[in-house]
Amino acid sequence: MKSATTLAILLAGLLAAVGDLSKYAPIVCHVYNFSGCPVAFSKISVNLNHGNAKLNHEYELRDIRYGPNDVGTHWFKFNLYKMTSLISADVEYAGANKIPWQDRIHQLPLDGKVLEFAFSDFDNHIGMFRYRIK
Repeated sequence: MKSATTLAILLAGLLAAVGDLSKYAPIVCHVYNFSGCPVAFSKISVNLNHGNAKLNHEYELRDIRYGPNDVGTHWFKFNLYKMTSLISADVEYAGANKIPWQDRIHQLPLDGKVLEFAFSDFDNHIGMFRYRIK
């Protein structure tokens, strides 16, 4: 019984030293537009007016473009590179979430050949987009 108490105290001390462990957990949200998903992945500031965003796994979004489609919808377009090789040009998404010009990109875990990343504006409205690498 005493060893269980000691273990609990040590574990509590370790958790206090490490902090919030949720930031290390993989976050996967299998919906395209969503709200309330925990933002536990890394954040990169990008410019959505011809900016670039380096992602993990040697991928990079280049020449990011963004604009309105219809009332309430927006398009988001970029070129996808792996290292220096162009994989796909003018990849386009359309979504209902409005994204500001200065936005944050969050990369979600790379699952096989699916590159997932999410966007959240400064009011924490989040939209996720998925691109399948051929």
